[in-house]
Amino acid sequence: MSNKIITLSGAATDVLYALFYRGALLPGDLPSKSGAAELRELGFAETRHTATEYQKENHFTFLTAEGQEFAVNHLANTQFGNGFKIDRSGKVFINDAFIGGEIYAAEPEAPQAVTIIYNINYGVCNDKPVQNKVTISTDKFEVKPGIDDNIEEILRNALAANEEVERLRDAMKNAAGEGVQQALAAVERDFRSNGKLRRLLGF
Repeated sequence: MSNKIITLSGAATDVLYALFYRGALLPGDLPSKSGAAELRELGFAETRHTATEYQKENHFTFLTAEGQEFAVNHLANTQFGNGFKIDRSGKVFINDAFIGGEIYAAEPEAPQAVTIIYNINYGVCNDKPVQNKVTISTDKFEVKPGIDDNIEEILRNALAANEEVERLRDAMKNAAGEGVQQALAAVERDFRSNGKLRRLLGF
């Protein structure tokens, strides 16, 4: 079996991964019935009734010893599925196509209130000249009219509200100060005129 090259369908690969990572599964938890059948035909999986029930079920599919060995070898050979490759230079490849790109912010050409322009460069190199170019068009992006007016109005209202709060705070400080001054003046008048307050305090 080790000399024989076995190619699994996508459904069988999904079931192989599910059984390898999650163990024995109920029939409803399998990703694909046809994939499970393919693995059973190859002798990599087995469906069997168990002596003890688990959650009122005793019918599970699991990997055989051969299936576990194949799964380990398959995962090691495919680098845990066909993923991306990184060579020592740090470049990223998917299916032998180089993926590269950058995103950076540029200064606006005309001064505006709040503007950020993003330039996106994206390149794919697969030694096929026609496939090496990607164009992203931003002609259909627009700022709806009225948004700037709304923001300006909101800012104007916030500034006006802040000014009103400051004015009221100053008025309250002044009123409190005036109240204290009036109270002190009344106490002083009472002391000078030998009033009730002086007699109460024992002067």
